[in-house]
Amino acid sequence: MEKIMGGKRKRLSFFTKAGYGSASMADTIFYDFVFVFFLFFLTDIAGISPAFAGTIAFVGVLWDAITDPLAGFVSDNTKSKYGRRRPYIIGSVIPLIITLTLMFTKVNFSTIGMNIYYIIITMAFWLAYKAFFIPYSALGAELTNDYHERTSLRSYATIFNYVGLLAGGALPLVLVDFFQGLGYEPATAWQYTALTLSIVAGATIVITWFSTKGKELDIELLHKESTSREGFVKTIKQLFKIKAYKFILLASMFFMASYSIFNSNLIYFSTYKLGIGEIEMAGIFLIFTIVSFFFIPVVTAFSSKIGKRKTYIWGMISAGIACCLFRFINIETIFMTIVYSIIYVIGNVVYWTLIYALIYDVCELDEFISGQQRAGMVSSYGSFVGKLGCAIGMQILGLVLHLAGYNPEALEQTPKTMNAIESAFTIVPGIFLILSGLLLIFYPISQERYERLVEALELKRQGKEYTTEGFEELL
Repeated sequence: MEKIMGGKRKRLSFFTKAGYGSASMADTIFYDFVFVFFLFFLTDIAGISPAFAGTIAFVGVLWDAITDPLAGFVSDNTKSKYGRRRPYIIGSVIPLIITLTLMFTKVNFSTIGMNIYYIIITMAFWLAYKAFFIPYSALGAELTNDYHERTSLRSYATIFNYVGLLAGGALPLVLVDFFQGLGYEPATAWQYTALTLSIVAGATIVITWFSTKGKELDIELLHKESTSREGFVKTIKQLFKIKAYKFILLASMFFMASYSIFNSNLIYFSTYKLGIGEIEMAGIFLIFTIVSFFFIPVVTAFSSKIGKRKTYIWGMISAGIACCLFRFINIETIFMTIVYSIIYVIGNVVYWTLIYALIYDVCELDEFISGQQRAGMVSSYGSFVGKLGCAIGMQILGLVLHLAGYNPEALEQTPKTMNAIESAFTIVPGIFLILSGLLLIFYPISQERYERLVEALELKRQGKEYTTEGFEELL
């Protein structure tokens, strides 16, 4: 590790940023593949009812309510020559490959047996995922403590996020079509697709493992004797007393609900509204990803000029209002679907570029208050509420489809069902985007306050006198 006395600001090399960011491709492949296609796989391939398919995702999140903060707590308290984050990151690779493949495996059990199987496998997958993602997310906070450098680091990660989106969103449909072209049944094609994607994702995690070796900050804390050994419940209580933390978590949850509904519903909308197949759907995801690359530097530039908080607020609210307005435009062609998707990209890029940089800034505030570095715990609830939001979104979509009379065996859906699918594709995601942006109005960590906080924290670490002037509101 690189020892940083007094919290000295650290700049990162291009190779460190790119190496760290590469595992974001794995994050998005695993995350998006599950939240975009798992509901469809359960309803149309495995034969699970839409209502219970959404419940399966929700049960996995209830499991995460316990295990996510535990994963962060364990990671915070780990001591290893490889660091406290990286052993978990590399150790998650094989379990992720196995569990994702089993999730997309059709089983010939009874209805009850299938429901139990997919619940257990879903829980196992998210356990493996958290073993990777929470330490990985926390590692980003420990590579640098510079306000703008963190945004830059997350910009690199966001680029790989969208490469992962291409692999997890567009490529699956191409692979399924490819395997079916080889003569495999649809169920087998989905299984082989999951295996292929998980191997690719695992390789990017290995790249991050090697490229971040020895790059973590090793900051000398003021209260060495008390670090890492606070009680688990006490730590949670302390974190949720931080105003900034609560609002950033709620904003994240609302966005991820929108994200889940938009992406999961895209396959239903494309199939029944547009009447297109896998290759055309893959093309929509491809364009979505390409456009996203152009917005990343724009969001980063706005963030440098007006701050992360204001950029997030304006980006989310603007995209949300535009999404709602598109409900009153009859989206009947691939072109109009692409135009609408580009509008949604604005909120999407704003979130993935800024959210973890905003969460990272809470780490210094928590350390100032508690005297401990607990990036793992801080990141764990970021992970949990993200999955909670996605599960809420899948549950909402599953119930909407169920109540609207969705029939996976029908070539055409009823007008009632189509109306529900169209509303769930536009108005519902748009409302959640607006709510996410509005919540950040109450997030109190501005750039000026953060800079004053870090200055005081550096003095506190060195045992010198400090003042809270300029950031009292954060406390």
